[in-house]
Amino acid sequence: MPRRLEIGGLYRDPTGIWRHADTDRPARVWLQFFGSRARLDGRPRRLNVLDPSPFDFEDEDIALGLSREPRWGGQTAGDWAYSVAQHLEQGHVLLEPALQAAITAKKIPRADARRVRLAWHLHDGAEGLGLKDQLGPIKPILGPAWARVVDSVQQVIHVRFGLPGDLPVAWAKLIKTVDRQINASEALQLAGYSEAEIKSRDVLANKETPRTADILDLTPWPPSVAQERWLATLRKLVG
Repeated sequence: MPRRLEIGGLYRDPTGIWRHADTDRPARVWLQFFGSRARLDGRPRRLNVLDPSPFDFEDEDIALGLSREPRWGGQTAGDWAYSVAQHLEQGHVLLEPALQAAITAKKIPRADARRVRLAWHLHDGAEGLGLKDQLGPIKPILGPAWARVVDSVQQVIHVRFGLPGDLPVAWAKLIKTVDRQINASEALQLAGYSEAEIKSRDVLANKETPRTADILDLTPWPPSVAQERWLATLRKLVG
């Protein structure tokens, strides 16, 4: 059987399944959900992050994980960690004008607006399903195997909520721009970087202008608040 991306004793077969190199048995990395709806047989629900299915998790599972996953390695100001859930929720403030500009410029059809908002709201979803918010510069070091695992989980999240597995290029570019805008704002308000450091090639290399607290206040929310708000927005966008 042809083998590829062999790493840590695992390889991906031609169908995309991760297997143990010594036995060829499918590999499993279980994420067991806490407090979620149990299966009818009473057993806890689990997601194999190496072979994910869109039927193996609930909205609440992603919301809980995102609300407890810190950005910036947890090294931020405030009584609470600034969570990925809050990052996604507050990012809508910056997404909306950028989306309207893209629609006006005919880069994105107006009919796609709701799904673009949903794609933004879910674009870090894999970080709520056990795959963590990694510091950006370390991602290339983790390599293609890590990226493939994250991408596969992200794709099944998209499928579950009616989005294309791979987002259209115009959507992805818009989301990336908005992500850099709020990243710059978080760096300034929460993570202790100066605006010069944010833009420096030797530090964050982010050319976006950070928003100050009078424009977008990023004071961290308690996890329960972040979870509730992120989940409420998801249900509005899906419903």
